[in-house]
Amino acid sequence: MPIRSRLPSDSAFGPVTIRLLTLAFEEAWRAINRTANVGPDADAARDKLARLIIASAQAGERNAVKLRNDAIAFFRLARGDKDKRQ
Repeated sequence: MPIRSRLPSDSAFGPVTIRLLTLAFEEAWRAINRTANVGPDADAARDKLARLIIASAQAGERNAVKLRNDAIAFFRLARGDKDKRQ
């Protein structure tokens, strides 16, 4: 499920920002899926990752690399993952 479907209905993100969020989300998911065992909770994990990226963007972040890296780091910290590869 793409990040676009997780955007709040009152989102004021324009098309360029939505593409940036999509890029950050897809890259972050690839990194997490490659290095973490998300198992049957993949949908919940993707939802959490999308929400992290959206929250950062709502706070003003527009750097796709920073959005990706911050979301990965927070996601792994919340899960207690030991593997820090990106």
